Amino acid sequence: MSNTGPSRWRAIAALLCTILVLAACDSAEERAEGHYQSALTLLEDGDVPRALVELRNVFQLNPQHEQARVLYANTQLEQGEVADAYGQFLRVAEQHPENAEALIRLTAIAMRANNWDAAERHAAALIAQAPDLPESRAADVALRYREAVADARVPERRGVAEEAQALLETLPGHATLRALVVDSLLLDGRTEEAVVRVDEALKVLPQERMLFSLKLIAHTRLEDVEGIEETLLMAIDRFPDDETMPERLISFYRGMGDLDGAEAFL
Repeated sequence: MSNTGPSRWRAIAALLCTILVLAACDSAEERAEGHYQSALTLLEDGDVPRALVELRNVFQLNPQHEQARVLYANTQLEQGEVADAYGQFLRVAEQHPENAEALIRLTAIAMRANNWDAAERHAAALIAQAPDLPESRAADVALRYREAVADARVPERRGVAEEAQALLETLPGHATLRALVVDSLLLDGRTEEAVVRVDEALKVLPQERMLFSLKLIAHTRLEDVEGIEETLLMAIDRFPDDETMPERLISFYRGMGDLDGAEAFL
């Protein structure tokens, strides 16, 4: 009697296990893709909460799903969940180092948060990977501007600010470029021009907090009482969850001796 029977059955069993595992993987990826497509449909319908749930279902089945991870991160960023978005873009950059969009978002978020160590790291990766992208040039401009300001290299700082202004033709919604153009004007004492530029920027980026800060600085230097009050009221309207803005407005009224204005606001 041949002794090859048991070995043959073991080989067949191993083959069947392999087939079943591969089938399960295919099934998981297919189900993940189904959740992703459902999320796309829900976002088109404006149902963001359910779309986010569907995207989380994708990650449970396929943690490597690049498009779903980017979509989730961008959606969270639009919802103001910056910390979560940043973490998701970090995951994308780790899993898919060639994804330039993740590096663009990481650089922008870090710069707006004044986290320049992270900004330099992400910008370096972005510039090395895609040097010809406008966002790469913007990152390089922002880093060079910061260095010029820190080293008090005035002509260089002005030249970089001009580069930023030119780049805004291509990237009108780039918050850091907008801010550094205004900042350079303020440093040069061109305050009225800075007000014009910051107002232009706020038409494009109405929810950008650092632009409101620059606008307040400009109106304060001009001793423009109406401008300060208007800016604070606008900021309170745009950022209702920010408790510091009402406090700043009350302090402003008290500093002006306008107790009636403070009472009216309260």
